[in-house]
Amino acid sequence: DNTIVSQIGTSSVVLATAGATSLSNIRDITAGRYHTCAVDNSNVMYCWGRNDFGQLGTNNTTQFNRPVQITTDVKNVYAGGKHTCLVKNSTSQLQCWGNNAHGQLGQGNVNQTYRVPTNITGINSQLGDIALGENFTCFMHQGVNVKCMGENAYGIMGTQDLNNVNVVTTINPSAAAPTCMTGATFDSGTSSCKCS
Repeated sequence: DNTIVSQIGTSSVVLATAGATSLSNIRDITAGRYHTCAVDNSNVMYCWGRNDFGQLGTNNTTQFNRPVQITTDVKNVYAGGKHTCLVKNSTSQLQCWGNNAHGQLGQGNVNQTYRVPTNITGINSQLGDIALGENFTCFMHQGVNVKCMGENAYGIMGTQDLNNVNVVTTINPSAAAPTCMTGATFDSGTSSCKCS
């Protein structure tokens, strides 16, 4: 048996097979600021890299320089700056973990790190595209709704303000025309500002 098992506290983490130079049969891969995760054809997820906020999902903050098996039954995985999300294959449950300093994990709090995949309450079906930024998470839900959580610097989440959001929030488009620079007017036909 060439399997290497690393003992971490009271839990075991299965590392890649001894002597392996690469993962095989990978069908999904994502990279965050300093960590990477991949899912193979058997729906097994592996992560590696920096882990200072638990973004690998190993229930600790140990850095791993080679792939570590995290969980199974994974449809897709997504990496943000220092957080990660996945969608379960059998249930379509959205789970996120890692840095939550801005509420990007949607748990209703900030400054609490989650070191294992954690369910996002009420988000377990009809998920579309998912995107993770440095400190925020957004996704399509039920085919038409955009929902976001996390940092809102520069209005990046589209909530029409600059307040961070630590719960899943539906984004509603503004009916008002944007403010244009002096000397320009808003053209509703092209949805853009034009010089007067």
